[in-house]
Amino acid sequence: MTARDEIEPLLAAQSAEVQALARALEEIILAAQPDLEVDASLRLKVIYFRHHGVACALGLHKAHVNLHFYQGTRLSDPQGLLQGSGSKLRHLRVARPEDIDREAITRLVREAFMLNA
Repeated sequence: MTARDEIEPLLAAQSAEVQALARALEEIILAAQPDLEVDASLRLKVIYFRHHGVACALGLHKAHVNLHFYQGTRLSDPQGLLQGSGSKLRHLRVARPEDIDREAITRLVREAFMLNA
């Protein structure tokens, strides 16, 4: 089974809006860090992006997608995009296409993968 075999049923179960947001974010992540492993949890509705461990993930919700950063507290976030209050995890909530700042997300993704190197 390939990663796509795990991801496609997960995406297909979501609304068209959430699918579009998740695919746009996945495209940015894959462009920013081509050397990674991708897998999914159908039960948790999460797509994981790994490089020496999970660096980031897409959490699929009814009306939005969260881009999780597993070392989020260590990321530079001058724009204040990241949310959360846990000891490490931070996320970026994406509910509309306008919420996707490609440049900022690319920077965060690259930094997250560098932290996992």
